[in-house]
Amino acid sequence: MITCSCYAQQTQSDEKLLNDVVPYLVNRIEATATYYIEEKPCVFFNQQKFFTEPNFEFFTHKRLGSDSCAVKKLLRKLDFDYLANYKPDTTKWNLTNVKHKQIVEKGVKGGYCEIAKPIFSKDNKYMFIYFQRSHKASSGASTFSSSNVAVFKKKKNKWIFYTYIGMAV
Repeated sequence: MITCSCYAQQTQSDEKLLNDVVPYLVNRIEATATYYIEEKPCVFFNQQKFFTEPNFEFFTHKRLGSDSCAVKKLLRKLDFDYLANYKPDTTKWNLTNVKHKQIVEKGVKGGYCEIAKPIFSKDNKYMFIYFQRSHKASSGASTFSSSNVAVFKKKKNKWIFYTYIGMAV
């Protein structure tokens, strides 16, 4: 009985989280693209190298897609050792009631998005979501892939997009 209750809570959390963050993950390439979200969460590639002060310092300079001021604030507030060694949940995403239906349909020609389970800062004020996207060019001739981290900040019990940080490591 407790297991079912925890699962239901996890399901609801997955759905709420995905409904809040998916638009920030998939719409960076092309607003009209359709994506299939993999049910199995991907692994945060190079997590230990990513969560280092030198890596974040790299993004304090103007970089495409990153807010350098936001990254400077993160540098002062984060416990990098804690984040580098954080063990995220590895259970499958529950995609049952995700609002963005066009994103989760199988067999689409647009591409796919693999999303790692979130990593939370020690004070639970920031959430980091690593994601990988693959998108076919409109000509169909080539496929583009990218990996990024979307950072969200908790405000009034809701996760608000904060900045993107590219994978320079």
